[in-house]
Amino acid sequence: MFYYIKKFFYRTKLLKIIQGGEDSLAKKVSDFIENSKQTYPLLKKYSFVGPNCSTYVEWVLNNFPEIDLELPWNAIGKNFT
Repeated sequence: MFYYIKKFFYRTKLLKIIQGGEDSLAKKVSDFIENSKQTYPLLKKYSFVGPNCSTYVEWVLNNFPEIDLELPWNAIGKNFT
C-alpha cells in the first residue's frame, strides 16, 4: 500500500527557459550533463540523506552559476557537498 505524504512532494513551476544555438548556455549545460557519467564525483554513492538526486542537480547548478537558480530548502541532499 502506498501512503501519500503531502509535505514531501514538491510544487513545480517553470522558472527559466534556456535556449540557443551551438555556443549557447543550453548547449553547454546539455553537454555537461551528458558527460557527467565520467565527471560526477559521487557517481558510486547514493543515500536518502546523503548524496542523491538533489545532490546531482545542485552539482550541475553550481557548475553554471549564470543560470542563477537554487533548489528549494526541502531538497534533501542538496547541501551534501
